[in-house]
Amino acid sequence: MNLEQAIRDLHQASSERPEPNTASRIRASRQVLIGRGCEAFGTERSASLSLHDLLTIAMNTPATADRKAFAVLLVHALAVEGLVASRQDRGQLDRDICAFVESALPTVLQRSGYPFGAETYERRRSLERLHTMIDELLQPLEPTFPPAIQGLYAG
Repeated sequence: MNLEQAIRDLHQASSERPEPNTASRIRASRQVLIGRGCEAFGTERSASLSLHDLLTIAMNTPATADRKAFAVLLVHALAVEGLVASRQDRGQLDRDICAFVESALPTVLQRSGYPFGAETYERRRSLERLHTMIDELLQPLEPTFPPAIQGLYAG
């Protein structure tokens, strides 16, 4: 899955310019998210497949680059009000979202100060804010000491 293109597609679908109707934007954005998830996990796309169904598939998928990319896309989707929602059991959806992202992006979450032991509500809110810095957190850590220093100095 091409993450950059998926994020652009999600932002375009949720933008007010092509579609001023909020419900239509949410529906189009959800279809982008589900479509990219089906692509990432090799799942057949169907009209009855919900985002929660896709999360269940994602949690049972081995760790791959596409799984990680979908987790990043999901974090970006959480920033769109109403996009990642459930009509039946919101509590279960929130727990599944947190469990999936925690398993797919543990290092990123540790670097962001994510509250692993907190209640589901706090963890979900933390994930909703994570989109602002996730691109930076995905970058490898850079050394903070001069590269010319060789070995350890015990002084």
